[in-house]
Amino acid sequence: EIGSNVYLGTVLVTPTQTGAPIFPNAYTSASSIPKGVASVMYANLRLRDPRSAQLDVSMEKVLAKDTFFTASVAVTRGIRLWTLNDLNFAPPTKAVTYTIDNTLGVQTAQYNTAVWSGKSDANSSNVYEVDSVARSSRNALTLQLRKRFGDALNVQGVYTWEHCIDNAGYPINGVAGVTSVPGDPALDKGSSAYDQRHRAVLNWVWEPKAPAGAFPIARKLLDGWMLSGVATWATGLPQTEQVMVQGQQVSGSPMVY
Repeated sequence: EIGSNVYLGTVLVTPTQTGAPIFPNAYTSASSIPKGVASVMYANLRLRDPRSAQLDVSMEKVLAKDTFFTASVAVTRGIRLWTLNDLNFAPPTKAVTYTIDNTLGVQTAQYNTAVWSGKSDANSSNVYEVDSVARSSRNALTLQLRKRFGDALNVQGVYTWEHCIDNAGYPINGVAGVTSVPGDPALDKGSSAYDQRHRAVLNWVWEPKAPAGAFPIARKLLDGWMLSGVATWATGLPQTEQVMVQGQQVSGSPMVY
């Protein structure tokens, strides 16, 4: 019930919908909210907890008494990842072709997609089914070099290459990713949102010590201190381009939202 502090529903009403309020007016009760703007979410009977398995293999070589090199390979596989399927879309009956232009306005490609122009339940907005059918994979190679300079300075450099792929869709509502085509997560297979292809980290630790024969006050001032630093270089994370539209976009096919 709206305003009860027990449950607060979320609705999305566009200005073109019948009964949409004009700012600063607001709905006074749930009964005055137009039909077809409230979303529903439920779990599939086959919903299972996600599972993952990881294999790590490392080899270390002593290059000198104070220099070490380590190479590691990590392989991770995830199954039963959660996805959201919007089952309120009626089967599409029309397809459209969009033209893709470059920065100069010259056509470089075309994109074909189906248009969902109807709902199965006119009284609801989105009807999300939570299912566990998505998969993920991660392959990574890590190279590490450790060097000790005398008794005071330690330096370590680490480089990681990795590639993460999944078909879990674009995350929404903090629950799971929504499939682009309802019921077909395979079409969403691509680089994961956390796929950072290259990452390099350099860190060092310096622990100064008073030389032998130093005055006691010098040992008091120098011994027991530790100074460290870290520098990180990394490539950016992938972004999924989205175009959020409302209203009529395709001639002859009313849009669902």
